[in-house]
Amino acid sequence: MPGRSAWVPPLFAASTLVAACLTVATWSGWPSACAASGTLLATAARLHTAPQPMRRLFLGASLCWGGHNLLVGSVFGLTCDVLTICGLAIALLRAVETRTVEPEGLGVIEGLRASQGRGAGRCRSINN
Repeated sequence: MPGRSAWVPPLFAASTLVAACLTVATWSGWPSACAASGTLLATAARLHTAPQPMRRLFLGASLCWGGHNLLVGSVFGLTCDVLTICGLAIALLRAVETRTVEPEGLGVIEGLRASQGRGAGRCRSINN
């Protein structure tokens, strides 16, 4: 991966393996599945260098952890997850490229004004 030290991916792989072993050793049904999925997605997100894929993976991780906190009844954890999800959603939406759209009828109205002698002279004097 460009921009990362060579030791980073093996470190993340080793930490993911340790987390997987701990998850299996302490398995308790759906909460464990949600936590394991969230950890895996967060680890994958940290390995990305591009911000948008990283945000998407963190959003998935936060949704998984939100499911975990909902299942175990952690109000504070769920609150933190909701705030994180909102922040990530805002960041994802802000990065979407937008384009300028002009109303369709604008050219027709300007054409009518010019043909009737209204406004055409004013526009020329402003532009000149």
